[in-house]
Amino acid sequence: PLDELQKLELTEAETKGSTEAEAQSSVAAARLDFGFKPNALIQSYINYYTGRGRVTMETGLRRSGRYMQMARRIFKEEGVPQDLVWLGQVESAWSPVARSWAAAVGLWQFIPGTGARFGLQQNAWVDERSSFEKATRASAKYLKFLADRYAGNWELAMAAYNTGEGNIDRAIARSGYADFWEIYSRGLIPNETKNYVPNILATIIIAKSPEKYGFNVKPDPAL
Repeated sequence: PLDELQKLELTEAETKGSTEAEAQSSVAAARLDFGFKPNALIQSYINYYTGRGRVTMETGLRRSGRYMQMARRIFKEEGVPQDLVWLGQVESAWSPVARSWAAAVGLWQFIPGTGARFGLQQNAWVDERSSFEKATRASAKYLKFLADRYAGNWELAMAAYNTGEGNIDRAIARSGYADFWEIYSRGLIPNETKNYVPNILATIIIAKSPEKYGFNVKPDPAL
């Protein structure tokens, strides 16, 4: 999924009629457990996942059952909003063997350096980036670290999770705004990151009410 985000371009049909008011309505109905600014792009990505991206969404919703109980428990223990566990769907579609072009590995797609920073052992015999539980805890710790860095702004935390805090810090410094949608509109972040945050928000909204969006997927049993 991460590799797909680099080249994903919304079609006219997906963006047509997508408004901030419509996104606001979708967000309010979903009752997410963290705050962010509704944006018309979120609604456009909802349109994407109910159309071209349906198979990716269905696959993720099914696989998510294997890890959801564990991920919610760990995110709660680490003080991270539990709705953010759906970041795992955009990262890997809940595949523990996913590997991106940048050699990011596992459910939460840690590159080697970030994995090591957050306690994931990597040597010739073991790579804990592929561990279900240890990588999930490392992901929650990293998200909490990033949210603290950006004064509780989870949009910026998610963006930094994707592209690194250095890139987000520079974008904030260049624009003068600690606001994801501002650095987005000014073209100061990579295309993958521009797609990443609204994708996660759209995924969370759909995942919280899948039937409302036409998904009748039975999640796999928890491991």
